[in-house]
Amino acid sequence: MNLQNNISKNKKLLQEHLKIWDQKILPYLPNKLDESAAWSGALQRKRGIHSVYDLLKIFFLYACSSLSFRVLAAASCTLGISSVSDTALRKRFAKAAPFLHEVLHAMLSGLFSCPQANPPDGVKDVLLVDTSIVRQTGISQEQERIHLCYSLNQNRMKQIKVTDHHTADSLTHFKFGEEDLVMADAGYGITPHIPTQNRTCAINAYGFSLYILILYL
Repeated sequence: MNLQNNISKNKKLLQEHLKIWDQKILPYLPNKLDESAAWSGALQRKRGIHSVYDLLKIFFLYACSSLSFRVLAAASCTLGISSVSDTALRKRFAKAAPFLHEVLHAMLSGLFSCPQANPPDGVKDVLLVDTSIVRQTGISQEQERIHLCYSLNQNRMKQIKVTDHHTADSLTHFKFGEEDLVMADAGYGITPHIPTQNRTCAINAYGFSLYILILYL
């Protein structure tokens, strides 16, 4: 009875979220999602969830609400986008990170025209590194840290890593090429102008000036 009441209470809110999905996210999704989902293991057998778009809808609803997996499974069934249990949903979520990485990568890259895979000869790839903290809902208020590496040359995210709150900011989360120019804030504890391995140069944004960037380019 309580489960049914929760579904009825949240049904209108979920429908509003689905309208946002249809208007602001669905038109910008990349092509070949089925291939990405199958390759990453997010959706290999379409049992209970019949399309990759329905799977992404479920992820979106979960991200926009504070529903438990039990209520999410029941609500998804009511909305006609899945017929799987909460346990099955948990398994889908556990395998979703590589797939969502690919989707996010493609969507961010699509905001800019023709990003180059690699910078031209003699031009360093300028990378911005930073970390964002996402607080989970609930009593424990646990944190997740999203480590991002953004290429100014290519206008896209190059690398993303998600960890818990026990993992500190560090350049070791990423792989850099030879002679890449990496910029990070003071939280990374980089001594300005000190080259790292593979002739990668790391610059601390504290005390940074445009002259320094031109010097290293």
